[in-house]
Amino acid sequence: MPKLILTVGIQGAGKSYYVDHNFVENESLLITGNDRDPASELKRKINKAKNDKLSIVIDNMHHTLKSRKKRIKEFMDTHSIECHYFYSNNELSWKRVKERKTNKISKSKIKDCLISLEPPTLDEGYSRLFFHDESSKIHEIH
Repeated sequence: MPKLILTVGIQGAGKSYYVDHNFVENESLLITGNDRDPASELKRKINKAKNDKLSIVIDNMHHTLKSRKKRIKEFMDTHSIECHYFYSNNELSWKRVKERKTNKISKSKIKDCLISLEPPTLDEGYSRLFFHDESSKIHEIH
């Protein structure tokens, strides 16, 4: 069964770094996200993954339950759904964002996202849920 892999976390938490170092786009796995593709390409890849039953990594913040529910609903009948939640505090995220060459945002924006962050739970419908802590250790939640 193909997979939908969602990343969850605030800016600078390490989502894209993890995706870049653990997944390679190919004919059976698509990778997309707001910082990776223009909106039209993101939509095209999501539709292709659904229609052709391909695995897909969607590398976005997905920091609210509402934003994740939409994706889960789209794929729940055809894909197993895996979530990777990246925890990061405000200071660590800010440090990482300042080091970026592109996609820089303000410290207050990071803080706002951290305040509105709703950590994912297995009750949302994931087949697997992983917690990535600040030291880059990965823990599977059961």
